[in-house]
Amino acid sequence: MRKVPAIIMMLIGVLEISLAQEIQSPDKISISDEFYALRTHYFYEYELTLKDNYYSIEAITYTENGKDQKENKSWETIDKKWVEDILLLIKQQPSKEIQVTDFQDQFTLDAINHFLQKEAYRYWITDKYQKEFIIEEFTNPEKLQNNLNSYFQNYDESDGVDGRFSEVKIYFHYADTVISVSSKSILSFGLPVEINGEKVYSPQLAKLMGELIPKSKTERKEQFEGKGLFSAVIRNTISNHRSELERLEAKSYQIYIDTLETTFTVSDAKVVNGKSSMNWSGDEKRLNCTLTHPSMGPNLSINYSTLIVDGKIKYPVSQIIADYRQLYSLVKSSTFFQGYLTGNKKGHLTIIYDDHSCITDQAKQYIIEKCKSLNNTDSLENAVFIKLEDESGSHSRWVLLPNGKYFSLANS
Repeated sequence: MRKVPAIIMMLIGVLEISLAQEIQSPDKISISDEFYALRTHYFYEYELTLKDNYYSIEAITYTENGKDQKENKSWETIDKKWVEDILLLIKQQPSKEIQVTDFQDQFTLDAINHFLQKEAYRYWITDKYQKEFIIEEFTNPEKLQNNLNSYFQNYDESDGVDGRFSEVKIYFHYADTVISVSSKSILSFGLPVEINGEKVYSPQLAKLMGELIPKSKTERKEQFEGKGLFSAVIRNTISNHRSELERLEAKSYQIYIDTLETTFTVSDAKVVNGKSSMNWSGDEKRLNCTLTHPSMGPNLSINYSTLIVDGKIKYPVSQIIADYRQLYSLVKSSTFFQGYLTGNKKGHLTIIYDDHSCITDQAKQYIIEKCKSLNNTDSLENAVFIKLEDESGSHSRWVLLPNGKYFSLANS
């Protein structure tokens, strides 16, 4: 039984040698390299001419925004073997479907852990449950396949990763025919590759294409090695699973949610990042959830929001559990807000219960001045913030003071 793999490998080797013997090296190869960068359209063109066992490379065209530039004809050489390897691979007909086995060597556990240690914080992935989720997405072959499919589907819908005008084309010229190989995602990793207009997903072919790029274009050669694919697919996957990642982060604070559930019905628990709101600064994180209680009726709830600092919540859950009856009583005793609840059966009143850190400085100053004039205090500690929402979805924000006076935040 142990001899079977060796026999199979030997047969594959014989087949490859047989195919290689059928490969005819073209006398001439032409390459065009077109891309946009910083609003400038660049176009390069090269010719490769067969000389015994190598090809000589000559730069024949270089334009910027359609204007010819002086280009020193830099003569380089490339081993004929690279051309034969490309043509052999084309003859073997690379898969038109994404094969997860072709990409697993890029999505290793070491590579994923390195990303989580060095880059994950840029995407607000800091929690252990989130990291476990990312590891599973790229080490599970079926999920990796789905993530690759999703990424390249977005590629198709966006007409290329780098835009519709970025492309490398390679033409192999024979006496009676021309074989064309091209790639539009040249600024990222070179896939998919098109052979005579048909897309294939072969990282090996993309890498071989890079070998035909002149050595002076080191950055372009490296792009075809596929180094950018890992980060591109990671970013796409994180974007697709943003809500799930936020839910998983909230899971880290489940102890607080469990405590709240001893008193309230808790819904819509999530962690939100400051960049999603104009009023929050930097990478501020908050734990948000909606609290309801049978005693408060169907159209009144509490929006509990607390700042997260170093993985810990700033506004203790014990405080809202101790305060909610007093807050509800204050709202019910207000003629204005009680009238709103009575007259808007399909409307909703939300008590905003947080540490006021999501209020802009300008709004905070306005509220303090109003508090001074209505309640003879410059403290926000006892002020109740309220959002009213009618059945059409329109809403307004208000401040209710302990003495029953209230004012709108429309002008703030």
